[in-house]
Amino acid sequence: MFSTVRRIPVSRLALFGLFDKSADIVTTPGYEELSQKYTGMTAVRRMLTPDQYGELSPELVTAVHMSATSTLMGILYGAVIQGREAWYAFIENNQATQFANHLEAKKLLQDKVTLAMGRGALKWGYRIGAFSTMFIFINTCIAAYRGEPGILEYVGAGVITGGLFKVNLGPKGMVAGSVVGGFLGFLGGAASLTLLYLTGYTMDDIEKVQHDMHASRNEAVRNAMKYQLLDEYEKLEIDAAKKDEKLNPSSPLDSVAESESPTIDVVPDPK
Repeated sequence: MFSTVRRIPVSRLALFGLFDKSADIVTTPGYEELSQKYTGMTAVRRMLTPDQYGELSPELVTAVHMSATSTLMGILYGAVIQGREAWYAFIENNQATQFANHLEAKKLLQDKVTLAMGRGALKWGYRIGAFSTMFIFINTCIAAYRGEPGILEYVGAGVITGGLFKVNLGPKGMVAGSVVGGFLGFLGGAASLTLLYLTGYTMDDIEKVQHDMHASRNEAVRNAMKYQLLDEYEKLEIDAAKKDEKLNPSSPLDSVAESESPTIDVVPDPK
């Protein structure tokens, strides 16, 4: 009887509450690394550090893409707004102006609108790009630190970003900017989480799609560079062959001599 009990695995005794060890607990070395959800500064460092292949983390790729998109939208917005204002200002201020011909007027109008579009793109692209980039990266870092998505990181990112953008107005301006930024962050977070809930997706799914698109683009670039290097290698081979021909030219008399060398036919003896 005792020998039979000794042969029973320890994991089976967990059924009777004798031991905490259970057969359902996976003890394979390295398994914890696959399913472990990092939080705190460890998660933030893992997010900001490239992997062993030099690729960025999915969270960081998403943040970079969103920041670039926000900057581009700011550039387009500023260019359109400032260009439109310059157009109407030129028409209003030059109604009684006499020009040599209509081409001169059009050229002057084009110059004014182009300069205004450039100034507007620089002004609004810098503002919206800097604000959005700061908000997105702070939001991403807070989400990685907490280990779960929520509305708290949107509010925190809005408070910090709004306060920093109004730091030149003093303490009152910083407080006002933080309040407005926190409120806007709350609205943005609520809209984002509601949209994710209605579509059935999560932020991890979006980050994975962004990371896969980034990896596919990098793979396409590497393949294009590989083909270009192959073409360059073929060109180098052709150039090397031409250089060999120049260094070791064949005499034209040799080819003529070979082509005009007499051939002697051997006639068999009739005997």
